[in-house]
Amino acid sequence: MTYADLIKILNKELKLNITGIKIMGSWIEDKEVESVKLCYEVKQK
Repeated sequence: MTYADLIKILNKELKLNITGIKIMGSWIEDKEVESVKLCYEVKQK
């Protein structure tokens, strides 16, 4: 699974609109995901 695949899953499942992921200043969509630990907090107005 690549980061592009992960972004698609997150956008669909969590109703997010992530367009890309940057690490150390470079886009990494084509890199393979080694492991994922996701912590998120949703603040509603």
